[in-house]
Amino acid sequence: DGDDDDARSDDDGDVAAASTDDEEAMEEAIASAAGLDPAQREDAKTCASLFKGLVFFLNRETPRDAMVFIIRAFGGEVCWEGEGSPYDERDGGVTHHVCDRPLAKDQMKPQREYVQPQWVVDCANWRVLIPTAEYAPGAPPPPHLSPFVDADDEGYTPDYQQTLMRL
Repeated sequence: DGDDDDARSDDDGDVAAASTDDEEAMEEAIASAAGLDPAQREDAKTCASLFKGLVFFLNRETPRDAMVFIIRAFGGEVCWEGEGSPYDERDGGVTHHVCDRPLAKDQMKPQREYVQPQWVVDCANWRVLIPTAEYAPGAPPPPHLSPFVDADDEGYTPDYQQTLMRL
């Protein structure tokens, strides 16, 4: 019996090692595709893993196609209610609930973060997981900051951009 347990734990270790090797190979492939510039390679790796380990549930009023694209591109998993969803949101693995309307407290599950779609986009644009408090459903979200505007060229850096740059 002890030999069987040893064999199983060796197999489990091999599976974990293979999974880690696969993830490292994927991150390296993504970084390689970004070219030889080390900054671009690092950015590509950050993008590929920003939402790694996070599972998002999309409420029906959210822009599903855009959210699925962004979340998956940045390493997250996503589900929704209804046909075609790869996961059942009741399984308990959801970490973030994306909704674009207020929810009653009794509808909210304590193990989830509740955010507006803008949080997903802002995190992707700034390449950092932004604290969720200001993106609560029903609350006015922070000002949207375009990633295409250079504050130096404009001669002005908005307060919220300064906050994000410190994260």
